[in-house]
Amino acid sequence: MRITSSLFMLAALCAVSALSCKEPTKVKHEPAAASVPEPATTPAGSAAHMASVSIEGKVAEKIDVNNYTYINVDTGTGKVWTAVPKADVAVGAPVVVENAMKMGNFHSPSLNRSFDEIYFGVLRGAPSPSMSAAAAGSAAAPAAVPTNISVAKAAGPNAYTVAEVVGQADKLNGKAVTIQAMVVKVNSGILDRNWVHLRDGSGSDADKTNDILVTSNETPKVGDVVIAKGKVVTNKDFGSGYSYKVMVEEGTFTPAPATATKK
Repeated sequence: MRITSSLFMLAALCAVSALSCKEPTKVKHEPAAASVPEPATTPAGSAAHMASVSIEGKVAEKIDVNNYTYINVDTGTGKVWTAVPKADVAVGAPVVVENAMKMGNFHSPSLNRSFDEIYFGVLRGAPSPSMSAAAAGSAAAPAAVPTNISVAKAAGPNAYTVAEVVGQADKLNGKAVTIQAMVVKVNSGILDRNWVHLRDGSGSDADKTNDILVTSNETPKVGDVVIAKGKVVTNKDFGSGYSYKVMVEEGTFTPAPATATKK
């Protein structure tokens, strides 16, 4: 097994916090898309450079999901699970997974399987989505978002504004919520899921109560006003320096009525 230590910059991974939102850290839930863990701007408290490794060997097993390929690499002295942006590789083929970051206690929703240890990286020789892929996929999106968002609160017993979910996070932890808001940012295929940011005009940017992250298998469009439903989770740690004090998981989205947006 040859695992060569190296350093690589996560700046590109963190170009996604243009809307003052931070994306992952020690994934206890998997990535889903284009490159590696989400981000765009290095989240507070994380290092600008993280140690990475290269894993070399032969493909012992592979599993394709959405935008990722899981590869069990036989290094000659053992087998190591890795995940790379979707790649056409055959069992038995030699591979090198570069810039790989280890994630422990990782659960993949798409596989409904947990890994004690897995490395997310890029396959040598594959077209490089470079870790900016997630950011590139949504780079143009913010331009379509109004500067003054004003969306009415959803109806129903589990309905909350964005600011209420953020402010009452501890009380709502583990509970189902309904949020009517505008989609302001979408990062697709990261850790095998989509990362959707919502705003409804409540809260403030100063105390970060105006934006909520929802992870989902669905992909709403930036600028859409939606009714989002999901489960509140607090203190979510995705590893590699990315964590969230509050977010919503298992999100679903339906179009909100035209009257939801205040004039």
